Amino acid sequence: MKPKGQYLSLEQMILFTISIVIMVTVYYSYSTLSDQAGSSIGRNQMEEVSEIVMSGVYRTYNSYDSGADYKKIEIKIPREISEDMYKIKTEGDEIVVYNRGGLEVRKKIGEITQDVTFDMHEEFKTGVTSRKGSIFIELENNVIKIGR
Repeated sequence: MKPKGQYLSLEQMILFTISIVIMVTVYYSYSTLSDQAGSSIGRNQMEEVSEIVMSGVYRTYNSYDSGADYKKIEIKIPREISEDMYKIKTEGDEIVVYNRGGLEVRKKIGEITQDVTFDMHEEFKTGVTSRKGSIFIELENNVIKIGR
């Protein structure tokens, strides 16, 4: 007697197992690539935000050169990066853009700090959140402050 039914059942179980393994492998690969792409895109967007803030700082600095005693400009920024809120703060002569997910971008301000100091507003020492979609950069005498 030939056990054809047993071979057929065994063959179907092996094919099912192989298909599950392939499905799990494809899911894991997609998940890993998706996370890496999201992190890379988030970092690039943070770079862009730091460039926008840097541009505002230099525009404010140029008003210092023109002899203005006080100038305040509003800069529009994205509310979210990679579906997450983020903060902007200063540390020494750097602008820091970071989120809760651990992404962080630092941008040096450069020569602007030699004759003009650079700081955060008193209310925003830990950073300005992106919740409102804008920040203010203001010049008072020789101090450039970031706030909202």
